Amino acid sequence: MTDKERQTLGEIPLRCGFADGAPAPNDSRCPVTKYRHEFVPSRLLDEARSGWFPRGIRHCLCCELCSPRPDASCGACADEFLLFLGPREGNFPRAFGGALDAVVELQITKQGAGHRLSETKSRVPVPVLTNENRQNRLGWITPDLQVADGSKPGDVALFVGCAPYYDVLLEERQCAIVGAHGSAPTIGFRATDEARAAVELLNSVGVRPVVLGDEVCCGGDRLHAGDREGFTALGERNRDLLRERGVRTVVTGCDDCRYTLGNRYPRHIEGWNFEVVRLADFLVQRGGRLAFMPTRESVAVQPPDPFSDPAGIGSVRRILARIPSLDVREIEPGHPSTFGGWGQLNSVSKRLETDLLKAAQATGATKVLVPGTRMLVRLLEGRRPGSWEETSIAIKAFYGFLVERHTVAAEFTGA
Repeated sequence: MTDKERQTLGEIPLRCGFADGAPAPNDSRCPVTKYRHEFVPSRLLDEARSGWFPRGIRHCLCCELCSPRPDASCGACADEFLLFLGPREGNFPRAFGGALDAVVELQITKQGAGHRLSETKSRVPVPVLTNENRQNRLGWITPDLQVADGSKPGDVALFVGCAPYYDVLLEERQCAIVGAHGSAPTIGFRATDEARAAVELLNSVGVRPVVLGDEVCCGGDRLHAGDREGFTALGERNRDLLRERGVRTVVTGCDDCRYTLGNRYPRHIEGWNFEVVRLADFLVQRGGRLAFMPTRESVAVQPPDPFSDPAGIGSVRRILARIPSLDVREIEPGHPSTFGGWGQLNSVSKRLETDLLKAAQATGATKVLVPGTRMLVRLLEGRRPGSWEETSIAIKAFYGFLVERHTVAAEFTGA
């Protein structure tokens, strides 16, 4: 490593709010440290200040639980370290046997043209994004859903992310298991069902969202793999598509997408000036008609954390409080609302998933509500036959749960 590179490493903590003498990360709140004792956020930043690359940084979930104040972000540090390192370490876990990565490659690569190689020493393929790519990703929009027509402008867009691809990949995985064993397990969830629920809830507050037919992956996993070019290509593509439709606010039902669009894009995607709002927060902030039928159920929800609730308004609880007779039980603090990217599929993330469900079951609730698409897929995938999952509490999609109990009966004045 050159002297200039060592200096750059030392500057990253400073840029992210960890100047000398400032409060260090709260290591006791790091969920990864609990299972991987050599991973200590403050120690990793000290290594960087000394000019040594913190190689354990790939385990950072970017959950922000350890960040001591809003302007000191361990997640921002992790992102900058990863982009600085690039993909030189290689060999990252892949989702769905690499199938999802292949989909993203198609999104950011000229069809049939292969790759151009980067000029870096690693010679990692750098994808090229062009307007020639076309996707068929709007088949989930049924006639009863009201979305902005065609190419007409709209103020609010719903970012769907990889939900349409999750449906296909999960279905193909089930078919493969049928052929091998004669019976198909199911996770009981289609990611596009949450997208449909999102549109229905937006309609209920008077919004016909823009849904982009050419939208691409947010690129969070590309950034985690150190693929700056791929991440930038995806971000710029989404920026341009949203600009073309006159969008000002981007609403997302996936916490991981919200974090990438709301925290990473402003730092790395030039000209990204959209407001990014989690759907639950948007429903609380907007007026309209949103009321619910009574239900005698007990559900568990996670405590808010900076990753999922940066504004600290507790929207999930405020909305659930509007459902008559619903018993809401809170999971003990310390469980992050993200398990990291698909590249972090390891024993630590599995322990995090299992311990969250155990904590939810310990509340005595019959269901745990999860307001994040990727987190839902991760948790439900862990319930497949052969998994060593040890809990029985039902896992339910938060927005789907709301839609099943939604009724147009009263004015929604803010939960």
